[in-house]
Parts: sequence; C-alpha cells; structure tokens
Amino acid sequence: MTMAQEALPVGARSWALGNASATHSDVWSTMNNQAGLGKLKQTSIGIYAENLYLLKDLSRGSFAVALPTKSGTVGLGINTWGGAFNRQQFGLAYGKVLAKTISIGIKLNYIVTNQPENYGKTRNFLVEAGIQYEATKNMVIGLHIYNPNEVVLSQKLNETLPGIYKMGIGYKFSEKVNATVEGMNQTNLGFSLRSGLEYKPVEKYQFRMGLSTNPLNLGFGLGYTYKIMKIDMSANYHTVLGFSPRLSMVVDLGKK
Repeated sequence: MTMAQEALPVGARSWALGNASATHSDVWSTMNNQAGLGKLKQTSIGIYAENLYLLKDLSRGSFAVALPTKSGTVGLGINTWGGAFNRQQFGLAYGKVLAKTISIGIKLNYIVTNQPENYGKTRNFLVEAGIQYEATKNMVIGLHIYNPNEVVLSQKLNETLPGIYKMGIGYKFSEKVNATVEGMNQTNLGFSLRSGLEYKPVEKYQFRMGLSTNPLNLGFGLGYTYKIMKIDMSANYHTVLGFSPRLSMVVDLGKK
C-alpha cells in the first residue's frame, strides 16, 4: 500500500491498455490526468471496482463525477481500498481548455491511511496536475505529475508517498483503431513503459489489449456502449501474482 496505489489508473479501459491513461479524456480524468476534464461536454458519473490479484485486502472501489461549466470542468473523485491496512482518498479536480489544442488540470487530494500495526491513522494533503496537447488532428500528448513534493506519510518511520511522473502519446490511426504509449517514473520503483491498442469494429463495441513493464503485466478487455451508458471490463495478468479483474461503468448525462 505504500507504493502509491492511490495513483494507479482508475477505469477498466486504462488497465486494458497497459495502464496507460495520460492522454485520455473521460470522467476518470478526474484521477488519471485532470487536463482531460476540460474537453468533456456533458456531466459524467462513473463507478469502478477492482480485485488486485484476487486478494480481498487489495480490492479497490472508486467513484467519480465530472461537471462541465462555462469556465471549465469540476471533478470529484473518491477511492477506497484495503483490509486491515486501508486507505481512502478524496479529491477535488478542475480542468480547462486554454486554447484550441491545449488543456490543463489540477487536483487537491486528502488521503487517510490506517495501519494500526505501524503508524496508526495518518492524514495527508497532496496535489497533482496535468496537461494535454493536441499536436495534430490525430495525436494527443499528455503529461501528468502526482505528488511532486513527496509528502511525508509517517515521521515515525521516515516514510514518504512517492512522486509519479507520466508522459504519453495517443494516436488515432482511423475511426476504428487507436494506440497509446506511455512512460512512467515512480520515485521508489523506477521507470516503466505502458502501451495499448484499441479496436472498435462498430460503434457499440471496443476491444483492447496492452502491455506494461516493471513488472511485466499483460492487459486485455472490452467495452460496450449503449445510449448514455458505457461498460468496460478488463483483466490483467502479472507473471508471478496472477490475474486482476476490473469493471467500470460510466453514465454520460445529457448525451443523445
């Protein structure tokens, strides 16, 4: 839990694409890259659940809502996970399109960590921010920074929450095929590479696969869109620890 699990991507789509998330624009941008919020046109509500390696103590539930306004999009995100060692994260985000091709976002998080055996209950504030740039009609570049000042989790144990830096490129080959590649550096774990491919044969269905390194992790999944609702499912396979199933559902209010 000290590996900043609260900063792992939220949403089954991102996990199916090898954990890549810096270039996406949806309700999960509230947690993945707040710059993506500025591009949203309708209010969105999402719920998400995962069971990491099929272990109860590593399960996570998330809720997010994004509300577009004339001056930008406001997002609220909630994460909760764990068993005896548990953590809750509450965050308020804001994203805005600055120019036709550039959007920015920022988020303030309040994190409550409970681990009775080591340091009891701690409370921390931390920030994250991101930017997205549409380099061409079909290419988006995303940058996201999480906890750059590495806030102290426990003075007693001299333990900090790590900083995380992500940069990704998303490319739309056609109306049916999208690809993304992303590099991430986490201060306590080092560099990892994430990449994924998404294929949409028809408007309602999306098929996805991805790969991430450090550690090696394979992802695959599918999505289904029905009117205002999107349902995404994915599973990731860790070469040592096994499978992690994930499910998310998003409702876009006001969408025709």
